[in-house]
Order: sequence, then structure tokens, then C-alpha cells
Amino acid sequence: MAASIGSSLKISVIQPLLATSVRLLCTARPVCEHNGSQHKNVLFTDEQNRQRLLNRTIEKIKVDFKGQSQDSILLMNKSISTPTHVAMHLNQSLLDSAVVALVNGEAWDMSRPLEADCTVQFCTYRNEHTQIANKAFWRSCSLILLKTMMSSFRGDYPVLPCQSHDVNPGLGCFVYDVHLPWGEWAATEQELVTLSREAMKLKTANKSFERLNVDASLATKIFEDNSFKIQQVEERAKRGRVTLYRCGEFIDLHDGPLVPSTGCLHQFQFTAVHTIDNTPYKDVIHRVQGVALPSPLWAHHAVWRPITERAKRPITADLYKTASTS
Repeated sequence: MAASIGSSLKISVIQPLLATSVRLLCTARPVCEHNGSQHKNVLFTDEQNRQRLLNRTIEKIKVDFKGQSQDSILLMNKSISTPTHVAMHLNQSLLDSAVVALVNGEAWDMSRPLEADCTVQFCTYRNEHTQIANKAFWRSCSLILLKTMMSSFRGDYPVLPCQSHDVNPGLGCFVYDVHLPWGEWAATEQELVTLSREAMKLKTANKSFERLNVDASLATKIFEDNSFKIQQVEERAKRGRVTLYRCGEFIDLHDGPLVPSTGCLHQFQFTAVHTIDNTPYKDVIHRVQGVALPSPLWAHHAVWRPITERAKRPITADLYKTASTS
């Protein structure tokens, strides 16, 4: 069963697998038909537009930018202006290199509106805040794993998102846990290569990560077909509003912050798919692993190969327990 299901990947060329299972190819129907995502996106966009209409009056706030070589004070628009707008007022180099911002010391998405007078710093892959930038990139790549998985199988083999994990980059890979309706599946090397190629298409697509804070009631409607996400919505609702991110047609729960868009990818590779036992769920859960480098960085194949080999080692740690105690 694993071999035929693996053949359901939307593949440009996997000759040996497709020879006997052409009927299992992903069809050309729009991805938005998978898992009712068209309905989810309507709910997301409607709420996004509703929140934008709340800002009918313009109120100025003072933004104190702290840079490596210069400090600046800017007057920006409350709940409208974002760290991206701040960078645009400063210089193109900063705009191009900024991954996330620090707003009063808190890691902040570049597209998230500023809410009050604040100090702003920027995190890049090469300054003193590189660890914060790397973690944002790692989180974003975890969602890219999900987005690729969900768009690479036929609609009658839906991949159900279970949970992302804020994995320390020191473990050597990022992960996303999913539920596969056909049971256990051990992806072949060729299938992992094909998924990696699909993921790299997102670099050219340059899809933005859109952040939206919503009430738990709306999040429940968006994830009404996913019991894993409903449980997570209930847990997050205890802390207040729920944070969602959208990338293209795909929506997920995440606290963030994330990188501005998928255009940041330079190298990306799926490295493993394996089942895990230590989860709070009764269903069979697969952990998908990957590794990547952002566009300002690159690795020669002689260096990239050991990086990917390390990322193939199954992460079997109880990440759910880690999340509950963090």
C-alpha cells in the first residue's frame, strides 16, 4: 500500500513508481479544493477585511529605530504601519535583509502592524540577532513542509495537518506532524526528492505569510474538519485570541513570528517521513522532517550533503510534552 500511495504524489517524473500507478497522480484541479480550503480562505479574508476597516482614524505613534550604525525617530501610523514600512523609510539594504523585527524587545513579524510608541530593531541572518532570524526561518519552513505535503497528493488522499513544533535548529531539522488517511508510509528517496522540488517552487512563487489574530470561535469554524486543530484552538484560546497564518491557500495555527515570504528559500530538502508513538492522539501520526537554508546563505554540495544526512535522523523526542511545558 505504501508504494501505491507514494505514487499519488504530483510528480513531474518518477518513472519506476508511475509505471503501474498512473491513475494515482494528483489531478490538475485547484489546490483550494483540498480539505475545503476555499471556505477557510473566505472566512480568513472576511475577517482580515473587517479588522482593516476598524482603523478609520489615523493616529500617529513614535517609532524609535535602533540600528547598528544609525538611530532614527519616525512618526508612523498606529495599527497600520509595520516594521516593513519602517525599513522602507530607512534604506533598501535593511529592507532586503530584515527577517523579523524586535518591537520593544519582542520578536515581531515584518508585516504585523505596530500598536503603540515603540523601539524597533531588525533581525537578519548576519547581525547580532541571527538566532531570532534563524528560528523564524525554521518555523516558516515547517509550514512549507505542510503546504507542500497538502498540495502534492490527490484530493481523495488528503493530508491532515496535526501540529507544528518550535524545534531548536540545533537538532538539525524542522518538523511537521501530519495524519495520513492510508496509515503508515515510509517515503522513498525519490519521493523525498520530488517533494523537495515541489517545495522549491515556492521560492519563485514568493508567497507571503499573512498573520491574523482571531477569536477562538472563528478559528473553530476554519478548522471544523480537523479535530487536531480544534483541540489546539481550545488550548490557545485560554491565552486569549488565536493567531493564524496564511500562505497562499493554506492556513495554519502558529504563534510566529515567521519570515515575510517563501521567496527567502535558497536550498530546501525533505529528509524523512516516519511514524511516531509519543503523541496525545490515538491516530497514526507521521513526522515529516526537512532542512533548508535562506537565500542570503548557501552551502556547497560537499557541505550540504552532511547537513541533509544529519537531518535524516528521525526526531522521536516527545515534542508535545516539550510544547506543553514551554
